Amino acid sequence: MRFSKTALVFMFMLVIGGCNFSDAKFIVDDIAINVSAPGRIFSFTNKSAGQYSGQTHSRFKNGWEGWISWEQKIFNDYAISLDNSESDRASAKATVYPYKLYREYPGGAAETLLLPDNKDDLYLEIQNGNLTSIELLGIKVSSVLSKSDNRVTFSLASPGKDSLITISSEKKINSFNIQPDKLKITFSGETDNTLIMLSLSRGEGSSAIRDSYEIAMNAKRGRINSLLTELGLETDNPELTKAVLWAVASLDALITRQQVTGIFAGLPWFNNYWGRDTFISIPGATFVSGNFKDAREILLNFASYQNTDPDSRYYGRIPNRITLNETIYNTVDGTPWFVIQAYNYYKYSGDLDFLRRIYPQVKLAFTSFASLHTDGNGFLTHEDAETWMDAVGPKGPWSLRGNRAVDIQALWYRQLLSTVNIADLMNDPLISAQAASLAVKLKENFAKFFINPAGTMIYDRLKKDGSPDPSIRPNLFFALNESSLIDDFRSRLNIIETAMQNLVLPYGVLSLSHKDENFHPFHEYPPYYPKDAAYHNGIIWQWNTGPVVQALCSFGLQDTAWVLTSEITKQLLTRGAAGTIAELSEAFPRAGETEIRLSGTFSQAWSLAEYIRNFYQDYLGVSPDAPNNVLYLIPYLPSSLKEISFNQKVGANKVRVRYKSDDKKFSVEVDPLSIKNSIDIAISLINKAGANYLMRTAITEQEKLSFEVPAYATDSAAFRAMKNDKPVEVASQFYLDPVSNKNLYDKIQISRLDLPQGIKSIRPPDYPVLNLNDIKKTEKGTRVIISAADKPEDEKYEYPANQNFADGILDIERFEISEGKEDYYFRIKMRNLNDPGWHPEYGFQLTLLAVCIATDATSGRTDIIGENSGYQLSGKRKFDRKIMIGGGFEIKDASGKIIASYIPQPGDIRNPLGSTKEKTISFAVPKKLIGKLSTGSVVTILSGAQDDHGGAGIGEFRLVNKNRSEWNGGGKKTQDADNIYDILEIN
Repeated sequence: MRFSKTALVFMFMLVIGGCNFSDAKFIVDDIAINVSAPGRIFSFTNKSAGQYSGQTHSRFKNGWEGWISWEQKIFNDYAISLDNSESDRASAKATVYPYKLYREYPGGAAETLLLPDNKDDLYLEIQNGNLTSIELLGIKVSSVLSKSDNRVTFSLASPGKDSLITISSEKKINSFNIQPDKLKITFSGETDNTLIMLSLSRGEGSSAIRDSYEIAMNAKRGRINSLLTELGLETDNPELTKAVLWAVASLDALITRQQVTGIFAGLPWFNNYWGRDTFISIPGATFVSGNFKDAREILLNFASYQNTDPDSRYYGRIPNRITLNETIYNTVDGTPWFVIQAYNYYKYSGDLDFLRRIYPQVKLAFTSFASLHTDGNGFLTHEDAETWMDAVGPKGPWSLRGNRAVDIQALWYRQLLSTVNIADLMNDPLISAQAASLAVKLKENFAKFFINPAGTMIYDRLKKDGSPDPSIRPNLFFALNESSLIDDFRSRLNIIETAMQNLVLPYGVLSLSHKDENFHPFHEYPPYYPKDAAYHNGIIWQWNTGPVVQALCSFGLQDTAWVLTSEITKQLLTRGAAGTIAELSEAFPRAGETEIRLSGTFSQAWSLAEYIRNFYQDYLGVSPDAPNNVLYLIPYLPSSLKEISFNQKVGANKVRVRYKSDDKKFSVEVDPLSIKNSIDIAISLINKAGANYLMRTAITEQEKLSFEVPAYATDSAAFRAMKNDKPVEVASQFYLDPVSNKNLYDKIQISRLDLPQGIKSIRPPDYPVLNLNDIKKTEKGTRVIISAADKPEDEKYEYPANQNFADGILDIERFEISEGKEDYYFRIKMRNLNDPGWHPEYGFQLTLLAVCIATDATSGRTDIIGENSGYQLSGKRKFDRKIMIGGGFEIKDASGKIIASYIPQPGDIRNPLGSTKEKTISFAVPKKLIGKLSTGSVVTILSGAQDDHGGAGIGEFRLVNKNRSEWNGGGKKTQDADNIYDILEIN
């Protein structure tokens, strides 16, 4: 057998006791990515609460792009004109650096964009071109506050918040033109070099902005360069080196100080702190690079938010999400991850004082979970949507995980073991014994309840009734990576074999087996399903490559794992947003396409973090034990990598490690960079013959260590250890993997298949799906048959606090139905409509309407609205047709069956369902889908806040509570009251 890393580290404890960036040039400039048309996304943060993203070769493509500060959009994009001609981005040469964007146009004119660190500013520098105007697109200006020759300040009108922006220029400002969603500023005079500063404050004088720009540019460039230089990374694969450095820089950009220090979960829309995401990301973001300062702050900050209310069902939990407006605890796995990473931080840093500070939180996390949420088998219980597969739709969770998911049990087991270790360090034998006892119970019961009788698969969860869920999901890899949870070596390999066949493709890990009836191959695939239906039910989450690579490397299958890692390396450098990794990708290429589509956020923290963690912990095999002053090196290098060097911190100590591999030998060299007294180095090398050589020895700051193993040796004494080039005796062990095990390893293969045929989720629906031509047709000679106005400003609840719930978007003003030859024409005038830009093809969002119609049919009516409205009509207002209007519309009968639907497509932006300019929603519906209407037909229109749960689609009515919060309205007097803000009753 081959030993897992955990086993190898344990064995060590039993033993006694390509790109060369080493010179002074700037790494950040060397790794710049040149982008050609049609272009890629670029993005930056200011390491505080600001972000900027856009397209290298075109204008912005969605409402999430542009400048965002403190979770508020400032504008979407800008356009510059040189000599009164707008610069054509499509013709430019674009270069993306980790700290700036540079575009060079035909003729030599160039522009540089810089988002400086820790400032609410944005700089644009124009070189070799005469700037005559700049337009800010998607900006909402309410008034001019002040103007001078080189500076003008405007008040911004954002929904729910007023702020300002100052434009300062080295050129004289000639005029400005304020339009809805646009601001144009013109300049006078001729000069080939101009600097503009946009500031969310009163700004600086024109004479100061050049100095501040150069200081900000040098500071950001220097900070990132120092970060990358400290890594000391050199490999014989230049593309790999570049990708790893970009991943480190892009992930570091997500470590921000928005209120407190944390890690943005992803850009552009997860620009806040998610507990689960943070703790999964923190090893790759901080531990492996030795950034212990940020790691400590992040963990302490989350610890301070622990729920300490004994009456709360979230008692003892670490938050799932910390935003500017609220703290949310609706996840079960964030707390185990917190405890696990708190102990891992201690192992990397040796920071015992940190453990003392967070021990009360660790103790409460254990005692609350053990007493309130643990069943008789030691398993941790939870609700369906409280794991990382948390998407919820109008009918509930899209992926049922309750009430004992396999990944939660693996994390709970590791939390218990970490609690034992921490309690021992804190001299708390009672907690240590209780946690150890519960860990033993969990382990004793795990195989009995979670592994199928054939020993080939781990169930995804136990249901409340105790029956197992046989769905095959990547969550099983968390259990596989807890080697002590499943002792049997062959059983683990059999499970990996089955999992690989069902889940692992060359470009990623499926979130549900492709053989499952609920498998969804594509993310956004209207009109067949809303995107959240696929979110955890088939499509690829890129961070899931991490646990799979970890499992494969632990069995010496690093070449198989490298297929997955190489795909992400390619993406970092050539696909999606420049220099980063997306949240998702689809499961298979679509018809006529050769590559899978990327989806979700364009830069996701845990995608980047797992790529980095895999590189350091699994391929390089780095495992520091700072409290015991040991560095374990257990490399599993893919055969294509021959030479790697890197710097490694172990607490306050620092060494340089070099791996070399060829057909003759495998060698490890360790050079001291900064060692106090001495440090133990423990090395495990597995050669091409399957022989595992283990050694351990101490070195001082004056001693260079080398350890060599012949490539095909099977003799326990074949290795050579040297200090300062002189042979030395070291403590050692040896193991030779039986040749018979090769058959077991050979069965572990990545699945290579095309899109399966007959997938249920992509079959057409059994009802008509209308298109834009159907719902936006026009007809002369129609007549109004139903019309009524509503009292203005009569909503009965407070709107949610988020700025996008603009005043008036839930207030009905007028409703009208006109009759044509074959269609009815609906027109609904609201006091306001808002388009946040998330789905511009809708024309509006966050307004949800239910139009309930009693046709001339005399039977089959109901008074139940449903859709989370909590509303029931009076008997005389029963209806047999209901049109739900949100992200498109659906026509339903009294039983709730869908009769027809309209789901907007991206191209529908040319004539969307709703118009924010006219504050009107209008559409046509064939009469045959509605039934007979007359002037006396009873119609009831209900308005509320739309909740599509982030997954797009029609959505349902958003919950209203007693007190409003960021995403929920307020003003309910009783919990069972409805969620409807406004009602218009006709006839």
